[in-house]
Amino acid sequence: CFLIFSCSGIEISDSESSNSNSSKTFTKDNSECLQWLSAADINRKNGSYQNCVNSYNISLLEGCGDRYADKIYQWMSRAYIQLGKLDSAKWSVDKGLRILPEDLQLLNVAAFVSRKQNRPEDQLFYLDNYYQALSY
Repeated sequence: CFLIFSCSGIEISDSESSNSNSSKTFTKDNSECLQWLSAADINRKNGSYQNCVNSYNISLLEGCGDRYADKIYQWMSRAYIQLGKLDSAKWSVDKGLRILPEDLQLLNVAAFVSRKQNRPEDQLFYLDNYYQALSY
């Protein structure tokens, strides 16, 4: 079985913040979300994983979690992995999977964390979901 674990960056465009259908939990024009996501990405690229996690946590407090789930949870999990905080990585990836249950990157990270935590049943569960999502 092969797991792909990448540390490539994320890209955030201004067009993602121009959606006028924002809920009350989002900030004015989502500029705070974009700023915190950018800060997290810069910290991750610089190897400042705790600062990266802190930036993602602030983005969650700002109400960015649902709208930018695809950019927050997998990278937050990967930063926690780099810090050796596997329980926190599992929390982050599980939270992301509640929002995006078929996200291939989140499923991949979830399987990786399960393997690192020596949870083969969980790893198989996530890999099965991964391959099912591939077939869609």
